[in-house]
Amino acid sequence: MRSGRQTRRLVFGGLLPLLLGLLPFGRPATAEGLLPAAGPAAGLAPTPAASPAPTARPLLWRIAGPRPSYLFGTIHLPDPRVLTLGAEVTQALEQVEAIYPELPLGLPTKLGAAFHLLLPLGQTLDTLVPADLLLRADRALRRQELSIEAFGPLKVWVLTVTLGMVDQLPQLTTGDSLDQQLYSLGTRRGKEVGGLETVAEQVAAFDTLEPTEQVQLLRETLDELERPDPESLSPSEQLLRLYLAGDEEQLYRQALGPRQHDSQLEQKLARALIEERNQRFAARIVEKLTARPDRACFFAVGAGHFGGPTGLPRLLRERGWQVERLGGPAAGNARPGVDKGQRKR
Repeated sequence: MRSGRQTRRLVFGGLLPLLLGLLPFGRPATAEGLLPAAGPAAGLAPTPAASPAPTARPLLWRIAGPRPSYLFGTIHLPDPRVLTLGAEVTQALEQVEAIYPELPLGLPTKLGAAFHLLLPLGQTLDTLVPADLLLRADRALRRQELSIEAFGPLKVWVLTVTLGMVDQLPQLTTGDSLDQQLYSLGTRRGKEVGGLETVAEQVAAFDTLEPTEQVQLLRETLDELERPDPESLSPSEQLLRLYLAGDEEQLYRQALGPRQHDSQLEQKLARALIEERNQRFAARIVEKLTARPDRACFFAVGAGHFGGPTGLPRLLRERGWQVERLGGPAAGNARPGVDKGQRKR
């Protein structure tokens, strides 16, 4: 099976569903989501009979307080398997006054994001990337009826992230991700909506890579895509299956966490995309919880930010908050003192 480790980390960067709506082949940025509106006091709309069953173990935690808030793990894809929300998640959404995904996914953010994706004036992709890599990338894109020409003024990492999700491009360019749907739901229901970081902060995680490192990452991503292995799952499908299993520690170990034999580039990417952002997310969650203790919030962050030594539940517990996983731990994964926090706010 292809490792796809770096590609999976890029998937959890969070910006991909946003940027695809801005590229020449994407949908125009709109403020509308796809979740149906509910009638008065009706709660979230019921699941249509033809829809996939909700995830059996959603990545959902309750944060204790005068009014409980919630921490929810998303995956930044519009795959139908992740868009059907179970009863615990829908009940949490009904109880809160505010919804905060990673980014504030309103129209102003989307329109302003394009600036952060562009190369400096006078540079184009073909001045930074060897011709053989551009040809390989073009072949991969054309399988989805796209072309390398659309990426001419964009940063190298934008192309790399897009290629990492090439098998999901049809869905990404026609449907809204789970994050977007949650944000749009909050807007329609009159809840407060916002984000835990800015586009500039999220893009900075990619921009820490030197130009040569971005080219190296592109080469390695293409190598993963081209490796002949008909039995292998794509990196995005591997992520989806791990997400649907609902085990954040397994997801972290198999897909995202650093390993001893990782290259320096892989370690740098893991720090920038996962570990450093976890610290920022935790600090801002605490700020919002303490600023208005009587307000219930729903924080929706990519599932890659929940497992491991710097996972969000652990960081919040270290700051003194009681954080309880709802739905029970996976078989064999319960650990005393870890699945429930020891101190209560």
